[in-house]
Amino acid sequence: GRYLRGVGMAICTHTSGYFPRRPDWGTLSMKMEEDGSVSVNVNIHDHGCGSVMAFQKIAGEVLCMDPGKIAIPEGDTLYNAIDNGCYTSRSVFVLGRAVMETAKELKEQILDYAEKLLETPKEELVCEDSRVFPAADPDKSLSYSDIAYYAADKAHGALFVTHTYEPASNAGPVSADFAEVEVDTYTGHCRLTDFACVHDIGKAINPEVCRSQIGSAVQNGAGMVFCEQIRIDPKTGAIQNTSMERYHVVRAAELPNVKVEFLEDESADGPFGAKSIGEAALVPYYVGDYITMRSVNPDLAFVYPKEGVNIFVDAMCIPRTAQNVDAALKYINFMLDPEIALDNAFYIGYASPNTAVVENEDYAEYAEDQFLYPDEEHMPNVEYFHNLPQETLKRYSELWNQIKMAGGTDRDVYIGFAATGVVIVAYLVWQYVRKRRREH
Repeated sequence: GRYLRGVGMAICTHTSGYFPRRPDWGTLSMKMEEDGSVSVNVNIHDHGCGSVMAFQKIAGEVLCMDPGKIAIPEGDTLYNAIDNGCYTSRSVFVLGRAVMETAKELKEQILDYAEKLLETPKEELVCEDSRVFPAADPDKSLSYSDIAYYAADKAHGALFVTHTYEPASNAGPVSADFAEVEVDTYTGHCRLTDFACVHDIGKAINPEVCRSQIGSAVQNGAGMVFCEQIRIDPKTGAIQNTSMERYHVVRAAELPNVKVEFLEDESADGPFGAKSIGEAALVPYYVGDYITMRSVNPDLAFVYPKEGVNIFVDAMCIPRTAQNVDAALKYINFMLDPEIALDNAFYIGYASPNTAVVENEDYAEYAEDQFLYPDEEHMPNVEYFHNLPQETLKRYSELWNQIKMAGGTDRDVYIGFAATGVVIVAYLVWQYVRKRRREH
């Protein structure tokens, strides 16, 4: 028939921070204000994935209080402790755990004062809804505000904690994803008709936001496959489709109902057993991730799919229109320096194109790893991303535009715009001439 459907499956994983390939940590401060609210100083930026809300929920759970009463302003290097940044999906796993441990220390301070004021051993005290009371006598209670005022007025000052957490593990999330795609054999039009996935992310701190992240990742992935394309002028290097009018993305109405299930075993070292989800929602499985995880779990194995694997190369290029070519060349030469390139190869866990690195004795274990550098047995089943001739790329672009525009071409669009422009200009000229005639 005209329409064909196919089903694909992908199994993915990712890391939850830098450990063990480099030191990782999270440092923050937490203070209880006199009104019983809490202020947190942590170096975090919310990129739209709900990190701030997740931290509020983590602290609120530990402190037994409304997360809405916990203020976490966006990070600023002026007053925040130095941090490794929002990379490697480390925010919840590393900084979230730091938030949890800091909140526990603050709670201990609260209970220490409550023990004195309520004349009850803190092991017998209960925290609930921003109040502390003896388990045997709930009516005999103190609010967090009462305790904060006491600490500031008659004790040793503010309820304040600064804490640093250093992870000793890296619990990577895992997912299995299934997609159904329909192809119109008459026009070449493709669309995603169904999608289902299962993600092991440990404890989902905010399940609905996690589901939204995965749904958005599906939208991004579909766009990469079906319609998104940055077109570059081969002569100048300038991007030709710089507006959303010419850069096509998948709209929500074009997506199926993305079905998401979570496995929450809560065994990871993240806060309440949470792992990461940010990049795991949209990630192919790179060998560099395997190299990192193998250093934690040597029993892991990397298997070449029978269909083969792709090899890609990240190239450092200088645009033709670059204004500071000398600085760019100095940077490229710096990165290709054998010592710098060796450090980078150890750090990222990917293969190095630098011959001096591969031949270095300290790098011998990596150089002999067939998953970084495929051996003769696997090379016939390896596909490279090649640089295609400009004529081939141009033809690809023409055919792809015909599919997206149901048979039209860019030329048709330009002609349409030009014709519309001519009509508009003619109308304006006609209006101007009429006005001049009425004036005379």
